[in-house]
Amino acid sequence: MRGAATTGPSARPARATTPWGHWVVLAIVLAGLAAALVVQRELGAGSAVGALPPAAGAFHFDETMAAAGLPSGGPIIARRGRRLAALAVRPMTVSLVFGGGSGPDVTPRIVAELRRLGVPATFFVTGSQAAADSRLTAAEAAAGDAVGMTGYTGVPLQDMPAWRLDAELAETQHELVRAGGRGTLLARPPGVSTEQQLTAGTADAVRRLADLGYVVVLPRRGAQAATSPDAVLRNALPPAPAPISAAPGAAAPGAIPASWPPGLVIALSDAGRPGAAALDALPALAARFRAQGYRFTTIAAACGLRTGPVRTDALTAAGQDVLLAAVGASAVIIRLVNWSFLAAVVLVGSRILLLLTCGAWHELRDRRDRRDRRPWPVPVSVIIPAYNERAGIERCLRSMADSAHAELEIIVVDDGSTDGTAELAAGLGLPVTVITQPNAGKAAALNTGAARARHDVLVFADGDTVFEPETIPMLVAPLRDPWVGAVAGNVKVANRRGLLGLIQHCEYVLATSLDRRMYDVLDCMVTVPGAVGAFRRSALAEAGGVSVNTLAEDTDLTVAIGLAGWRVRYAPRARAWTEAPATVRQLWSQRHRWAYGMLQVLWKYRSTVVAPRGKRTLSWIGLPYLFAMGCVLPLVSPAADLYVLLDVWISPWHAVTIWAAFLGMQAVLTVPAFAVDRERLRDLWTLPVQLVFYRQLMYLVMIHSLATALTGVRLRWHKLARIGVARPALARHSDRAGVKVPGPGDRIDRAGTPADGVL
Repeated sequence: MRGAATTGPSARPARATTPWGHWVVLAIVLAGLAAALVVQRELGAGSAVGALPPAAGAFHFDETMAAAGLPSGGPIIARRGRRLAALAVRPMTVSLVFGGGSGPDVTPRIVAELRRLGVPATFFVTGSQAAADSRLTAAEAAAGDAVGMTGYTGVPLQDMPAWRLDAELAETQHELVRAGGRGTLLARPPGVSTEQQLTAGTADAVRRLADLGYVVVLPRRGAQAATSPDAVLRNALPPAPAPISAAPGAAAPGAIPASWPPGLVIALSDAGRPGAAALDALPALAARFRAQGYRFTTIAAACGLRTGPVRTDALTAAGQDVLLAAVGASAVIIRLVNWSFLAAVVLVGSRILLLLTCGAWHELRDRRDRRDRRPWPVPVSVIIPAYNERAGIERCLRSMADSAHAELEIIVVDDGSTDGTAELAAGLGLPVTVITQPNAGKAAALNTGAARARHDVLVFADGDTVFEPETIPMLVAPLRDPWVGAVAGNVKVANRRGLLGLIQHCEYVLATSLDRRMYDVLDCMVTVPGAVGAFRRSALAEAGGVSVNTLAEDTDLTVAIGLAGWRVRYAPRARAWTEAPATVRQLWSQRHRWAYGMLQVLWKYRSTVVAPRGKRTLSWIGLPYLFAMGCVLPLVSPAADLYVLLDVWISPWHAVTIWAAFLGMQAVLTVPAFAVDRERLRDLWTLPVQLVFYRQLMYLVMIHSLATALTGVRLRWHKLARIGVARPALARHSDRAGVKVPGPGDRIDRAGTPADGVL
């Protein structure tokens, strides 16, 4: 609506307001995904380093620590004054250390079994694990066990910037305080279960933790990779100890040799199969150690450490809570990305299987049954709605006049054009009826033309479309079957000279050659393209005419005809050449309208899936397939790109492999589509470009369309700026009719007519 003009020298008409809410929603979605990627990259994208199996052979604790640049003499590293010191545990004590994941499957049963046996232990958890299951962490503390930390996310600490390390440790402390009321000074680097797993990088992480005041635990012995109770006992127990008395200082024949350490710290697992094996081995482990005179205790008690409550600044706590919320939200988003990636793989795999099977069946059936290709001399009315189509209307009408069909009525419905389209069509000297009406939209123009048409078989075409001589005969031939109400033709892209045109050409070939073949085989056609389609008048009447309520009037009409009980066929040899958008802006505008119209149609006919009428295959296969592939797949497919982006930082070669697999899946569909449609395979070089540009553009279009629908914006038609193009030369199709078809080298003027005078 225009605002009222004001008077005075500065008066100017008010500009029409344009709804912008859907752009805000689109921006929020994209910003949320970008933020999730950044947060997850910095705080959660890396995968935790897996626990390595213990080294075989004898344990050389002192040599290992010295090689890593750490003090030797005990399994506990802490700062004493200005230097790092190795603390030994008390004689004849055993400290069990668990840190395999602290999950809800094995860990609660291990805690209960330790309580039953009267054996305290130390559990190392990440902050994210404590946040996910605070009750389990509280149960560990309530049972008398100690709790240590391995950071917040479990990613390696040595490469973290200082701010991230501080954030991880502080947030983990907050989660432990929330769960058990106390923090912890016990820590160890992620992925380091025993001192044999130390590397130069993890040794640096040990030093960083100790410098921050933490007590780092590096067990000497480990059975964290054992998957059977016997293996747990073998790796955890000292080699062939002699019996000793219960009193540590008693001199007895079975006393511990002087070369043995004064106490033991043993690493076990509490997750998966190793955790289950440790659970089964606990009774025998406790009995064997107690029989040898050992006493079970926690790390703090074994070393005489005083680990009181950890204090955290309130402001820091609030800041870390915000960080936790960001990390948690990003983790949820990334989890959704992973599930969406799996959904996309399933959908794409199902589509490949379905399209290739149905495409092969359709091709075999088409070669066997030649009935649809026999001429059917039925009178046909061609209806061409036109709005500012001056650039291409002459070529369109001349191609209709040169049709091989005998009895043809051509009607142009000028829908309020302002560029002289009606005058040009009327002045060509062709047998064309020109009807003018005020601008009311394409659907209204088609209804006007159908009402004025004399014949019962109607062909709809766009004003920029060029038909081949055999197009109309091939298009109407399937209508000889009285149960067929409509026929879809084969739309071809004429302007293929640029990259964008070639990409759309590949897309059209795939959509028409395989998708419509599948719809035809399963008798569930959802779209007869507006550029080339034939209709029986009675079927059109039963469907209520062309709907003016949706922007995808061709899909709306096709679904209505199918639900009325009519069959809808596909004629692959009924080719029509159209002009595709030449710029990204035009492409966005066109696809936005298509996607929005598809959503309108799906919403309009949503009840037919539950209560089908007419063609059940349309209700139970066609519409669900359209929803899955046209709506769900574009929404979950970005997960594949996000998955690759996340993987690039972790494993570049793995990311390249996934990307190559996507390219292979696209080629598996596109190559057969080009083959059955007899297209040049050399145009397939654009497939990699589609994966890194065009597909992402279509994702954004679908998200934009959903945002438009959710915000209640009423989308209107967007008219593309036509320049007029000729279809590429296909001698095998055109020479039989004696008509010269302009090829890519023919010069076309701005009015849309070939400069050399051909069609």
